[in-house]
Amino acid sequence: MKKIKSVKGGVSVPLGLTADTNGEVLVADNKDNIIVVFSSDLEYIKEIGNSKLRHPRDVKINNNKIFVADKNEINNIHIFSKSGDLLKSFIKLEHGVGSIFMCFDINNNIIISDYFGKLINKFTKDGQLIHKIKCNNPTGIVVNDNFDIISASSDDDVINIYYHSSLFLYS
Repeated sequence: MKKIKSVKGGVSVPLGLTADTNGEVLVADNKDNIIVVFSSDLEYIKEIGNSKLRHPRDVKINNNKIFVADKNEINNIHIFSKSGDLLKSFIKLEHGVGSIFMCFDINNNIIISDYFGKLINKFTKDGQLIHKIKCNNPTGIVVNDNFDIISASSDDDVINIYYHSSLFLYS
């Protein structure tokens, strides 16, 4: 595979990223505490979250809203409109100072990996805790086409799959 383009500069300590249906790329800039939005050609468009974020770890789009997982002592998830307006901040993890990454299930529930808490947490879209799964230092997390949760553990060099038939995914 050939690299088409790289952007040097414009972001400091980029962590999570996502692309929207228009091809725009959103990057969690952990050092500058913002979300940087680029075009599909990686041209700078704008910044989101100035003064609202402490250390953004991950960014995802769900139902045309921007969700940011933030290393923050107050709230760990922030929801922004596509134009960049803060709509809501919620979900306080027990170990909110660690690395957190997120994804969504078919019901738009938020699934969060909590590295220092050694947990995968599942919340409703309104922030109510549904379930917890104990696991060793989860990092990246996705839900596949079979609705299974797949989690990486960088400390163990392991990928874990939690099958959709488990109580964790369907309560």
